[in-house]
Amino acid sequence: AAQLNPDSVDLLGWYSGHLAVLGRFDEAIRTARRLEVLDAHSPFITAHVAKVFYFCGEYDAASSRLESIIALAPQMDMAHGFLGMALCAGGDIARGIGHLERAADLTDRADGYIGLLGHYLAKLGKVLRAQEIAQELESRSAVGYVPATQIAIVWAGLGQIDKVFRCLDQAIEANDFYLSLLKIWPPFQAVRDDPRFVAIIQRLGL
Repeated sequence: AAQLNPDSVDLLGWYSGHLAVLGRFDEAIRTARRLEVLDAHSPFITAHVAKVFYFCGEYDAASSRLESIIALAPQMDMAHGFLGMALCAGGDIARGIGHLERAADLTDRADGYIGLLGHYLAKLGKVLRAQEIAQELESRSAVGYVPATQIAIVWAGLGQIDKVFRCLDQAIEANDFYLSLLKIWPPFQAVRDDPRFVAIIQRLGL
């Protein structure tokens, strides 16, 4: 595809994300920068570039781009969500939680946003609120589909490691899309040295 159309915005978007997932961060950032040059005025492209920077551990670069989007499109839940994630991962958890809460409000408490919210509330010491979110997601999963990775994220924040792996086993069973991010997602940092995590990464081919 790159040989046929090396400047395809769609291709560069998909490929930069894929490179990040594989941990090929330098290549992912170079590809994302090319994408940004080709379409510098689209908030969705800028948000995608910021997402790649976030997954590559470049939290300040991600945050600055997302803040510029929010200044122009304050109702864009994706921008608030990823800004919250970048701020939290970079250590500014209190401010990051505010953006995750805003993203949750804009999406009627979407699973992905409240899962991350629960994780970082736990990290901030707000254990009861985090437990309530874990229970909310567990209850939702009893009556409809909830990505098990989102529940695992909350348990990871709460330090409930066996529950994390129970959820990840369920996620594998369900072919949970978010498993593709497992190797690089900051909320799973605390369990990466666990032999069960290493086995899952190998099983997923990451």
